[in-house]
Amino acid sequence: MLSLASAATWLRHDLLLKKIWANWAPLHFLRSFQLDDLREKRWWMSAEADRAVENLILEMYEGLQSGETVSQSLARFAESAGENNLKKALRMAMEQHGKGISLVHALRSHIPASHKFGQLLIRAVEMQLQHGSDLGPVLVHMAEMIADEELSRAELQGKTVESRWTAWILAVSPVMFVLYFWAADPQLLEPLLRVSWGMWAIVYGLTSWVIGLLVLRWLLVRIRPDKHPLHELVVVMEFMVLAAKSGVNLSQCIESVSNPEGNRYEKLMASIAQEGKKGIPLRQSLANWENHEDIPEAKRLAHNLSTALSLGTPVTHLLERQSRLLRRSNRSRVEKQINALPLQLTLCTMFFLFPPVFVVVLIPSIINFLTASW
Repeated sequence: MLSLASAATWLRHDLLLKKIWANWAPLHFLRSFQLDDLREKRWWMSAEADRAVENLILEMYEGLQSGETVSQSLARFAESAGENNLKKALRMAMEQHGKGISLVHALRSHIPASHKFGQLLIRAVEMQLQHGSDLGPVLVHMAEMIADEELSRAELQGKTVESRWTAWILAVSPVMFVLYFWAADPQLLEPLLRVSWGMWAIVYGLTSWVIGLLVLRWLLVRIRPDKHPLHELVVVMEFMVLAAKSGVNLSQCIESVSNPEGNRYEKLMASIAQEGKKGIPLRQSLANWENHEDIPEAKRLAHNLSTALSLGTPVTHLLERQSRLLRRSNRSRVEKQINALPLQLTLCTMFFLFPPVFVVVLIPSIINFLTASW
């Protein structure tokens, strides 16, 4: 009786907690806030966010050509038809800017730092406000950059869609076999529990399956363009191109992208900028970078920058050309990994995903054969 009373009390408490969770306003608000926050993060990671920034850039270009200021162009786009997270962020940023906060700081506080093109736009606005340069050519370059990246993303997704579906099918196949045998006749799996080494076969199958899932995830993640150190250099170069189009020299371009807490190449640019403040010539810093760099494309970039500095080559054209070369090299690397993916998936299947199927399908029959009385 005591156990029944305790169970009834626990059930009442459990139902009460569920009712509170479902109906209490603060908890409901917290649950919806978490979901909204997750949806917003996913939106900023999607191609839709890139297209929204591209539309903003085109609208800003048209507005600046017609005589509007940057603030007016941003405000007009934020109030235009069609709602998305970018327009919501711009409205909050413009509200802060109206209260006296600088436009760049307001934009940075509402546009995620992880969104590359949003941060490029903020950097372009900052350069225009600091140096008074023409923002039109910078916006055109950014629109072309976004369009090129969208095209590359679509091509890569088209090339990897078969491999991704194959990986998912391979991953769930052992589970589907277990569920099928369990639904058809649970006695088919009973031999695995009847002998002592059957449990070891189950442990081996589960371990092999988990390792196979991890290997599949690693194979699919590593082909993403943003999972290579070269991508970090591409992002830094794109920021430097924007700075160069604003009319600054190479030293100022390097200083504009320096960040002691950023990625590998932002830290490197911060180190070069610090050496410049100590009186070390820029050519020497670039030579040191070239000597210590282990990525061939980055080593070539350091050499070309040092050579251009010696010859007096215009910085803007040099950085644009190097940025295009780096993007092409990064894309070529990804395509090579995509071409090697079918063979890698086959090997993963043979060594990690087929053994669990073997354990479920063949091991019970082998046990029955070995333990049968003849």
